[in-house]
Amino acid sequence: MSATIEVERCSPRVTAVQMHFADLDVKQSPTRGQHSPPCVPVRIGLNPVPPLPADKLAQRLAELEKTPQTPPAKDLRPVPAPLAKSASKASDSTQRSHHDSGYASIASSPEGLDPKKSQQSTFSSSKLRVFDRPVPEYLQHRFYDLKVLYSEDLLKAVYKKNVDQKDLSMKLKYLGKSEPSAQLYIVVQCEAKFAKKVKKFFAQSIVKESLGDDFKLHVLNRAPQGLASDVEIKVYGLEIGATDSLCGQPIMLSNGHTSAFATMGGIVQVVTDTDYEPQLYGFTAAHSLVPLIRANAAEHADSPGDGVSECSSDDDDDNDEDEDEDILFDAPSDEDVDSDTQSFNIHEADIVGKIVANSVEMPVNRDWSLVSLDRQSWLPNLLPPQISSKDVNGIPIYFSDASLPFSYSATVTVLTCRGPQQGTLETNKSFLFSAPGSELIQTFDLKLEPDYRLRPGDSGSWVVDPGSGRILGHVASIDAFGEAFIVPFQETLGDIRNSLGAVHVRLPSQDDIDRWRSESKCPEPPTGPSLMEDCVSPEDSSTIDAAVTPDVSFPKAINLRRG
Repeated sequence: MSATIEVERCSPRVTAVQMHFADLDVKQSPTRGQHSPPCVPVRIGLNPVPPLPADKLAQRLAELEKTPQTPPAKDLRPVPAPLAKSASKASDSTQRSHHDSGYASIASSPEGLDPKKSQQSTFSSSKLRVFDRPVPEYLQHRFYDLKVLYSEDLLKAVYKKNVDQKDLSMKLKYLGKSEPSAQLYIVVQCEAKFAKKVKKFFAQSIVKESLGDDFKLHVLNRAPQGLASDVEIKVYGLEIGATDSLCGQPIMLSNGHTSAFATMGGIVQVVTDTDYEPQLYGFTAAHSLVPLIRANAAEHADSPGDGVSECSSDDDDDNDEDEDEDILFDAPSDEDVDSDTQSFNIHEADIVGKIVANSVEMPVNRDWSLVSLDRQSWLPNLLPPQISSKDVNGIPIYFSDASLPFSYSATVTVLTCRGPQQGTLETNKSFLFSAPGSELIQTFDLKLEPDYRLRPGDSGSWVVDPGSGRILGHVASIDAFGEAFIVPFQETLGDIRNSLGAVHVRLPSQDDIDRWRSESKCPEPPTGPSLMEDCVSPEDSSTIDAAVTPDVSFPKAINLRRG
């Protein structure tokens, strides 16, 4: 009868025990390195042997204590070599495929490796790769401190001349040619004409000293991509009676000359005075308004030189494209982007309202705008029924002012016009500058799951906890990694309150909407200057059709009506 025991290999002397039992069947666990740790369990299979008398055993142990070194046992089986790291990675990536950042096609993958099963964004083997590793919290704090110290000076250095400002972002990423060699980078994304200025700023000795050994710098010559569609086509939406909620509904903005698609995140309630009736507004992103406002400015300028100026000639040599070649991206094709649109007749659309306030001309641009709504557009903020089984009619979306933990990660749902998109939200690793503006704002990162993605027209979509219905933020733009910048909703509501001089801003409940809709008179929105003077209003329907093409491509709406 055989037996099995475990001994600890605490010193080379254990081999002497192995020599004493000449017929031992030794089975040793593989170790990761060439040298074993101080104590490594060794499993030994024993064939029955006559036991040693107690006095003989004591004598033998005493001899072992005096033995300086014992030669290895001849029948000790060699320790297997560690598995190749590439195979280990492939196994890990398969297990964690649901953490893959959404745009599976945003990165090219090595031959034979499915990009949807890779834990890191995969690129050409000779280039840098992105590794999905958690950033230690103390480094996240350091990154935030650097933003506070240098973001204002950075923006002044990059946009010091009267140039056409573009979006810029900073985020933390582990980059390297292999996982062991990966280092933590501050990745700055901007247009190529500004890349050299960014590098010059970070090359200053005081900034380099602040980065220390914790961070390296990588500049990508690609500005974050706003998810507003710039198809030439004003605020309309699809027929209101076709849906039970405005959350995720497509809208179209136009000033009569330039138009853009965006998404209605939902409805917010604003109280400007305790004696006034609450006002309800549709919520969407603001960056889709930028080309409309600039078009107005150019049209009303006395001469072409009075408009927004471009970079001067001495900026021509600032184009710097060498860094972008270090990482190869495979962006989605135009056919892929257009695959979820349908033919839409503008004559069958409803006029939603007009822009009454936005963040475009605020010093801190958090990329929001408000749309006036008529009474028929007052619909509850709901998660679609298919997301949660708690309520067959969909669960209400609510806002909580409780702060999220500094390091926070959660599965979330993005309400788009093509239906809910699933992903993982992470905090405190990114900053975004939305032009025009004067500050970098802190944003969340959204990594979409495989088979989900964000597309042009999705800006303004709300990001919600699918389990509770809590809103966490709204979609602003997307970066070269296929990750979306999410503006925290708590800060956005604070900006709206300050902009409108409101007593409070919150999300209306189902009861609020039912009560107000039943009243005979619809509360009038407050009067005041609009940053979009030429935007179409509900009363100005005579000017709508003249500025647009009758049949245009429009994102498909999500229908929440059951039966």
